[in-house]
Formats: sequence, C-alpha cells, structure tokens
Amino acid sequence: MTKTILELDAAQDDLVRAVLYSFAMADYDGSDSVSIKGVSGADIFEKASPAIVNEALITAQNAGLIGWDESRVGAISLTDLGKRKFLLVRDDFFDNAETERLSQKIWEYSNMRLAELESYIDIKARYAGLAAFAGEPVPVAGTWHARRGEGQSLQLGEGEMLPAPRFDREGKPLLWYLASA
Repeated sequence: MTKTILELDAAQDDLVRAVLYSFAMADYDGSDSVSIKGVSGADIFEKASPAIVNEALITAQNAGLIGWDESRVGAISLTDLGKRKFLLVRDDFFDNAETERLSQKIWEYSNMRLAELESYIDIKARYAGLAAFAGEPVPVAGTWHARRGEGQSLQLGEGEMLPAPRFDREGKPLLWYLASA
C-alpha cells in the first residue's frame, strides 16, 4: 500500500493526540504522569497494534512533548512544551465525534503499517511531529511548514499565531509542522 505525503499529512499530529488523550483521561490539567500501560490500554488505542502505540509514543517523544517520570517507574509525563500542546487540544478529547475520528485514524494507521511506509519515513525525517492548526498560536519558536498550504514556510516566535486560511483547497484543516532542526 502506498500513500502520499499529503495523504498522511495529519498522521504525526494524530499519533501525538492519541498519546495526549491518555493524559486528558487521567487528569484534565495534564499535570499527572501516566503509565505506559495506561497509554497502550487507552480507548483510543483499543484496535491498534503495539507497533502503532510505540510509534505514537516515539512521535510524542521526538516532538519534545513527553519524557520519563523519574519519580514513577514506567510512567511518562508532559514536558513544558507538551503541556502547552495539551492545553491546545484537550477539549477535543471530550467531543465524542472527534474521539471516534481519532480512534478510527489510529486503527487505519495500524492496519496500513504506517511506520513502514516510505512516505511516512520521509515525513519523520523532516518533521519532529509537533503541529498546530492555522489560527492557533505556535507552542515553540521555529520554522513552521504547511504541507497542504502549497509548501508555505514561516519563521515564528513562541505564541505567534499561524496564519489563515484554516482549510486547504480540499476543505481539510491546514496543519503546520515544526521543521526538524
């Protein structure tokens, strides 16, 4: 199965959101750590393979959003950057339609063996996995790219807003990704 980069545009953000979902279910503020078992056993990963759970955790870690909780064996916690991203997305986890959409996407990524796809490997090489939607503030300064926005690239400071439009020509939400250093 082949997929283009644009077809997988939201994959990294979906994986990150799936990990952040576990924090929302454990603690609305995201200040508590979550066990790895708690992440893998979360509803959002119910139909997913262990490989996609691992890929989600790796993506969140590479994006700088999670780290090991030194005070609790086998647990992860949100970094400061992870907390900023979490606060941007946590309300989505209490919307049943959005949670079902995300769960379905995770299942699809699991079935397509996402981590083995050439186009996804290419995405991972260029982007750490940290994303924000148009109209949202960026959680960290850097170069932000919109693959669906005709390859736009912007240098933004922390807290600056990503520009409109919010949707691409196909009506899909425009995601901006932080470029890997």
